[in-house]
Amino acid sequence: MSKIVYPEYQLHIGGLGETTGKHRFFMAGTVVKDVRLHHHDYVELNYVLEGSGIQMINGIAGQLRPGTLSFVLPHHMHEMRRVSDEPSARICCMFDLQLLLGGRDDSELSRLLYGVGTSSSSFVQVEGERNERIRRLFQELQVEYNVPGQAGYRDMIRSILTEILLLFVRAGNGSATSGPVYEQKDNWFWHVLIYIHVHYAECVTLESISRQFNISVTHISRTFKKQTGLSFLEYLQKIRIDSACSLLAHTNMPITDITFETGFESFRSFSRVFRDTKGLTASEYRKQAAERMNQAKYGIP
Repeated sequence: MSKIVYPEYQLHIGGLGETTGKHRFFMAGTVVKDVRLHHHDYVELNYVLEGSGIQMINGIAGQLRPGTLSFVLPHHMHEMRRVSDEPSARICCMFDLQLLLGGRDDSELSRLLYGVGTSSSSFVQVEGERNERIRRLFQELQVEYNVPGQAGYRDMIRSILTEILLLFVRAGNGSATSGPVYEQKDNWFWHVLIYIHVHYAECVTLESISRQFNISVTHISRTFKKQTGLSFLEYLQKIRIDSACSLLAHTNMPITDITFETGFESFRSFSRVFRDTKGLTASEYRKQAAERMNQAKYGIP
């Protein structure tokens, strides 16, 4: 019997865990290589300079080649595979999202970035003049990173990263209307959504959110329906099922383990919600996901 594959939680990678300051930032030149399935609590931004490979982010395969940018949000599960022996090079940046957003979780940039991997792709391919511009920005970022004692160091890092990521969003056909849009008077709701996305695998209820944010259960419930078109429970279950799909695609964890890993209280409840949401059983989904990944691995159309 094969060993069960669980996604690895990476607490420290390279110099990221050793950096100092309010928010972590680490940058390095590396190669396209085999990296096992993992997740971590910081953002990962990759830019391919040469070579080729495949990166899987939450069960979605992206081709890596010169000019590919990939963006991985905290706790999104991902892995990488090289597909040839040709020389390769990529730039990898890892940082706390709050370094970029500065606590502005209701900004347009935060809304666009939090939608990556769900309402927009985790991968973009840039060519020509846009690619040259992004390459220059990474060069500027490297120069700044090499001299951390300069005045305004973190502000400059934030500024360059912001420009790179806005170009990433635009290259993926992002617009001011991409992702969910919430009325100004309901800005608190965005913070509630972020909280749910972080704590979905725990015992999250309307009552616990009400206590956390000091907002009435009734008001939260009504706002959920108004802003998302879903009830609170439907939205929570959607996030849990999306997470389960990623585990089914990436690992051979027993489905019963995935049930509790994603916040469901019973296998029966998980099975019912999964079938209602996806139109097939978890086992059937896993089989189809394995077939898709094999096709991507061997270049089968």
